[in-house]
Amino acid sequence: MSFYLRQRWYDPRLRFNASLGVDALELDPKLMDRIWVPDIYIINEKTAKFHTVTVPNKMMYIYPDGLVLYSVR
Repeated sequence: MSFYLRQRWYDPRLRFNASLGVDALELDPKLMDRIWVPDIYIINEKTAKFHTVTVPNKMMYIYPDGLVLYSVR
């Protein structure tokens, strides 16, 4: 089974000036490793592995108020 895990949270350290005309920042997967992400685990998991592909299956958007949207397969 595979699925997408989508998370959202507010990080006030990532706020930026919305008057610059930017609605949201879409981060490159290389930059995502520098952003704090909540540590999620599944209690009853028997085995787990990340889907290995040539391009990471991750997406992250940061909004002016510090809202972070993160999705990973």
